[in-house]
Amino acid sequence: MHPSKSTDRLIVTAPLGHKVFTGSQLAAVAQAAGPDGRVETTPQQYLLVTPPPGRRGAVIEELEAAGLLVYASGPAIRPLRVCGMCKGPVVEGLPAARALNAAVVGRPVPLPLKVAYSGCPNGCAEPLIHDIGVIKEGDGYAVYVGGRGSGQEPRVGRHLALVAEGELPRLVERLVGLYAAEALGGERFPAFVDRVGLERLRAAG
Repeated sequence: MHPSKSTDRLIVTAPLGHKVFTGSQLAAVAQAAGPDGRVETTPQQYLLVTPPPGRRGAVIEELEAAGLLVYASGPAIRPLRVCGMCKGPVVEGLPAARALNAAVVGRPVPLPLKVAYSGCPNGCAEPLIHDIGVIKEGDGYAVYVGGRGSGQEPRVGRHLALVAEGELPRLVERLVGLYAAEALGGERFPAFVDRVGLERLRAAG
């Protein structure tokens, strides 16, 4: 059996802010994938499910009915990686994280793009080594760009802006839109940040 193309797979996550899948949700994943289906785990805290041929739409409906979030894979923004909200979801800004996730996840981009969110400077979701990282600071949200946690040249993201809660999704949407419109062929987001520069990105925001 040949492996499925990445675009055939579905990204499946628990509701944002939930640390675990319930037993019934995992049962729904197993049932949706079928006895010969594939379910993969990723370091980014989500599952990759390969639906049986001809059942993609039905699988999406079944998983969503179980309370799971389902996204297409391929060149798109990955589900938001969030911290464990150890100080409480209100204190650490879970509503802001949910708004950001709803605004950008699944949006087509030239190459897969990862966004991480941490509710305090502990940075448990590793926001500084993701393409776009957000850290809640008091009543504001610090946005970092161009981080990279793998490869031969890992690096920390650079501080772009400190914004209010309502502005956070709009800023990230504008950054993503600029990348989608102006990225060169095969250019990943950190390289794009280097080429256009922080001032250009701030002007777009």
